Amino acid sequence: MEVLWAFSIYLEVAAPLPQLFVLQRQEEVEGITIRYLIALAGHRVFYLLNWIYRYALYFLTTKCRDILRLLGSG
Repeated sequence: MEVLWAFSIYLEVAAPLPQLFVLQRQEEVEGITIRYLIALAGHRVFYLLNWIYRYALYFLTTKCRDILRLLGSG
């Protein structure tokens, strides 16, 4: 199941690349296409911030727990 989840993450990153290549060739781009790409980029930014927050929260709680265990047992 984790392999499918990882594959979906990689696919989600690579999926907009063909659209970006087509947009580079066009001289005029529709506004809705730009808004879609901005929303997609915003989604990826917030997704990344979520994982940074989760990692920091896990790291801090784990380290604090370890330090408290050391202080309590010493």
